[in-house]
Amino acid sequence: MKKLYSILISIILVFSLFGCNNTSNTEILEKADSILANLDSYSIKMDFDIEMKSTMFSITMKIGMNCDAFTKPDKIKMDMTMDIPMLSMNERAEFYSEEAEDGIYMYSCVQGKWIKEGPISFENYREMTTSPSQLSLSSMFDKAIRTEVNFADKKAYCLSTALDMEEINKVMSSMGSPQDSGMTDLLEVLKYEKIPIRAYIDKDNYHLLAMEMDMGNLMKKVMAEEGAEIKECTMLAKIEYYNFNSVPNFEIPEEAKNADNNPYDIPQDDIF
Repeated sequence: MKKLYSILISIILVFSLFGCNNTSNTEILEKADSILANLDSYSIKMDFDIEMKSTMFSITMKIGMNCDAFTKPDKIKMDMTMDIPMLSMNERAEFYSEEAEDGIYMYSCVQGKWIKEGPISFENYREMTTSPSQLSLSSMFDKAIRTEVNFADKKAYCLSTALDMEEINKVMSSMGSPQDSGMTDLLEVLKYEKIPIRAYIDKDNYHLLAMEMDMGNLMKKVMAEEGAEIKECTMLAKIEYYNFNSVPNFEIPEEAKNADNNPYDIPQDDIF
């Protein structure tokens, strides 16, 4: 289960980490990338739904994330939830980070206890995190099939493609993301596995509205490597972007700022 969590976190980082007219994909993607690179603030909502069935077990898992972020200076608020009914597990974690003169300070609350880490150098912080400004839509969707759809109440371009793990790793490397053990496992096992991925871009202002990824077949192969034959697997990830340059301000809780500066108070195996 620990290895599964590691792989899931690696996949999520890929997201923190996604009929033609006369406008080319290149023009659309470059405009969207330019907007992402110059954001002052943004919000993200992510839903990650997993259902796996085998002859031995059936498991349903839901991961959710809501994030508000400022970039000048850096300040982030994030709530994460993980719900696994089979294990009677319903966990919630809070995360904050803020920029100071001597670096970045990070705060997290898991199982009711705050921990604090910092100062972290700006360089190391960039390697640990992924923001929309680091996304390269042009790299991911340059050869995508494009259609025009209604997304929520907006007219949008829908760009559909499929990336293998080597291509995803190149994208992550271009964003400065380090390759951890979970991603290494994925690259070894799923080198040629294609992952369907879609991006929705507002037709009027070129804002990235959402990205969706279908990883059911990917996870079936990952679990097969672990010796578990999965008959049915649904794994859908959706991340929405909104509040561009209009995020309401927030304050970091005093109990977070006053926490002991020790990131190892909670055993790593106890975090989700």
